[in-house]
Amino acid sequence: MSVRADRTSVTVAVVVVALIAAYAAAIVVANRLYVTGSPSSTFSTADDGLRTYFDYLGALGYDPEVLRSFDELPGPPATIVFAADTPPVQAPTEGERARVARWVRGGGRLVLAGQFADELLGGLELGGSVRHRGEDDDELSPLLPSAYAEGVVSVRVGSARLLTSGPEWATHMKDLSGQALVSAAVGDGEVVWLSSTFPVANAGIGEADNARLATLLAAAAEDGEGGGIHFDEYHHGYVRGGGLLDRLGAGGRAALVLALSGVVLALLAWGRRIGPPVPEPVRGAARGSGYIAQLGELYRKAGAREVALDELEEGLRRALARRHGTLAAGLAHHAAAREALELSRLVRGGGAGTAGARAPGKEAFLDAAGAIRAARTEVEGIDG
Repeated sequence: MSVRADRTSVTVAVVVVALIAAYAAAIVVANRLYVTGSPSSTFSTADDGLRTYFDYLGALGYDPEVLRSFDELPGPPATIVFAADTPPVQAPTEGERARVARWVRGGGRLVLAGQFADELLGGLELGGSVRHRGEDDDELSPLLPSAYAEGVVSVRVGSARLLTSGPEWATHMKDLSGQALVSAAVGDGEVVWLSSTFPVANAGIGEADNARLATLLAAAAEDGEGGGIHFDEYHHGYVRGGGLLDRLGAGGRAALVLALSGVVLALLAWGRRIGPPVPEPVRGAARGSGYIAQLGELYRKAGAREVALDELEEGLRRALARRHGTLAAGLAHHAAAREALELSRLVRGGGAGTAGARAPGKEAFLDAAGAIRAARTEVEGIDG
């Protein structure tokens, strides 16, 4: 079955492709200018995102990086920052928690912020929970001099407070509702937990001394033998590797779905059929010269020479009309046909059905039949 696209189908296909390209371009531009992304992600410019924090550390010269794979963690000493006030898009597995625990005991710094950031703590035997007071945010000050108090006078930490469950936690900020900032030494490393993401989020980092605290949290070890600052984007769903669909991103996958939908619609439009199937017309097979010769011989043996000439003449006329459209056009092209028909008319004394018609003699019949046969062979076998 051959498929030929008409002008309407081509126009529809071009419009669909143009719309897909425009949509993909709009997604790319939107992602560059305004990224909502996952909450607490450094890719997000929304109020709860960490884009400003990430850029601020970069402007201070710390050159932070994003961590998009947990197959290999950065060699300690290094700092991993994981902020999550909502359940992570990709929940940490037991294997990842165990890997983080070994990494911290080996000298890594794990900085957590938010209610659900403790999901990375499963392998470290450190407990605690976060609750929200439901009251207005108060400004807190460091309780004791520490690495997280240098240059910090007051911090707005939001309404969330920590309730830690063990003496291994050292409290740096708290009020009557609970702790706002704690830390614990684990092996050669350290875990720091901020009760809320607000001090490091786009909407809160500019409040009070939040920017100073945020810098100390991420870069406390950078003045010594720091191994770099890495923001965990892996558990926010920004995974490195994967298949082609993962690499396309949300905009690319949406454009791919639209493209496949357009292809399906185009196939349905081109393949539509109205009404029942139309059968192919049956074409009768043209009689060949062999058949004509046998028929002529049969008539000759039966003595029906006049009937045989009628059949031969009729066959020649059909052959002329079939080849040239009309009998007159065929006769105009083939002089042999004109002469054969004239000879047949003469041997029968003027033609079939006329007043002088008579049965042709044997020799005359053979001459006329032979002429008609030769003329028909010419008509059917020669491109005149």
